[in-house]
Amino acid sequence: VVGRWAGEIEGNPAIELVLKTENDKLVGSAIFFRLRQDGSGSFAKEEVPMIEPIFAERKLTFGVKRPDGTMLKLEMELTGEREADLKPLDEKKSSSDEMVIKMKKVE
Repeated sequence: VVGRWAGEIEGNPAIELVLKTENDKLVGSAIFFRLRQDGSGSFAKEEVPMIEPIFAERKLTFGVKRPDGTMLKLEMELTGEREADLKPLDEKKSSSDEMVIKMKKVE
């Protein structure tokens, strides 16, 4: 799971996860891409540290702080050697509305 993972929504960059080990501990950051509202079509990046990333049984779970200070919990489940599904764990949704971002290992 260590490396750089990238996910897109409708062909546009949405999120990157960067994972590494430091002193035998998993650490990482999440980079969120947001479309700029200036009409340029470019994306702004916001990098935030992962909180308590844990990898077990082909699943990475971690949290990130939202701009309003609340916690967003996410889970990335490996579906192949270089592929995974990323989804929120704490969002209110019906099962048919579940948001899943297809992730690919790029490094």
